[in-house]
Amino acid sequence: MPVYPSSRGRNLGYGSRVPTRDGAAILDLARLDRIADLDLELGTAAIEPGVTFAALGERLRGSGFTIARTGAPPDASVLANGLERGIGRGRHGSRADRLCGLYVVLADGSLLRTGFDREPGARCRGLSRAAAGPGLEGMFLQSRLGVVARATLWLTPRPAWARALRFTLDRRERLAAVIDALRPLKLADALPHTISLYNDRRLLTIAGRRPVCPEGQALPQAAVDRHNPAGPGARWLGQLVVDGASEAIGAATLVLAETCLKGHVDGLAARVPRESDALAGEDALARLYWPVGEPPALPDPLADGCGLLWCAPAVPARGAELTATVAWLEEQVIARGFDPAISLQWAEPRVIHVVLALLFDRRRPGEDARAGLPPRGAARAGGARAAPVPPGPAVDAPGPRDRCGPRGDAGEDPASPRPRRHLGPGALRRRGVRRGRWSGHGRGDRRGRGRGAGEREVRR
Repeated sequence: MPVYPSSRGRNLGYGSRVPTRDGAAILDLARLDRIADLDLELGTAAIEPGVTFAALGERLRGSGFTIARTGAPPDASVLANGLERGIGRGRHGSRADRLCGLYVVLADGSLLRTGFDREPGARCRGLSRAAAGPGLEGMFLQSRLGVVARATLWLTPRPAWARALRFTLDRRERLAAVIDALRPLKLADALPHTISLYNDRRLLTIAGRRPVCPEGQALPQAAVDRHNPAGPGARWLGQLVVDGASEAIGAATLVLAETCLKGHVDGLAARVPRESDALAGEDALARLYWPVGEPPALPDPLADGCGLLWCAPAVPARGAELTATVAWLEEQVIARGFDPAISLQWAEPRVIHVVLALLFDRRRPGEDARAGLPPRGAARAGGARAAPVPPGPAVDAPGPRDRCGPRGDAGEDPASPRPRRHLGPGALRRRGVRRGRWSGHGRGDRRGRGRGAGEREVRR
């Protein structure tokens, strides 16, 4: 029987806790919720799958450290978000790049540790991936080769000075000039924060309930303009944060960013960003009710019929190519009677993720099929390939994938035939990878060294 691990089951829009195939057993990891170690000198946190954004935010309150924010609910798993290559807003938005020291339980119950964590007594545990031997962290990102039971997350220091830049665009075609103007600063790491741009329909999902519209139709542009919180002439809203270790450094970078944007945007303004210790969107659940109605006092979007599918293709950071992709997505989705709520998330310097949200009311007969979902009870319930659009511009979709290979074997990948034969526990032992056995008794290892309270033991 295939085993499907679930950290918190809050991967909304990508399948939640629904397995990728029928007949699977769900391994619930929510009770593994310890922040096992917090180093506020070097800025690291060793976390388990059940640690939520709310819990980590509370521990980091007043510490001088933070992590990139997410639009996920506060009770979503931090570790799972990183393993699924989640994109955060803020510095170091590519969360997967901030993980090291993975503790991975393999299919035979053995424990594999990556980086310096696999070396007994190493002082650099959780501080670097550059230990001797192959780097194994990437094997367990969006994979089913093992269950990640713990990892170290590198934290981000809060800056001494910061300003948030906001601007609007009156038409989609101006996106190209903005991307091309900011790209040199992004490539030079002068703008390490994720740059976010939202189209007008995405802004509507933040503003409140969806305006009245006939079933099976997208909102007319006049209705979008009338309810747009950024104003009737704003087709796109852009936001980016500029910061620095000192006011002089930050202010100089702000001048560079403003100089690049002037003449390409409207309403350019800088303000002091709102200070918050929250690492997740407290109103994320309310947004899911946009096509359904007002959320209840205790929202449960899965039970209340809130439909959400994400499609997040990656596009090279070239203005013309990005604009063509966005235009095609908007036209295709509107033609199928949905509102294309799109945000552009520019975390990596050379790639921009075009994040399309399809929000719909699952209580309406036929809405699941119209959105591209398989019949109720079928294995796959979300992901980039569920979006109801035909092939178009050449883009790559790195988001959460269907893990079923050509023969339906969970964990197989057509690009790497028979990975288990080469990467299974036996093969890893033959290649000299250290591993231990997962015991959980905490009685100390063979050398008699005791473990701290609550630590899981690794036998060598």
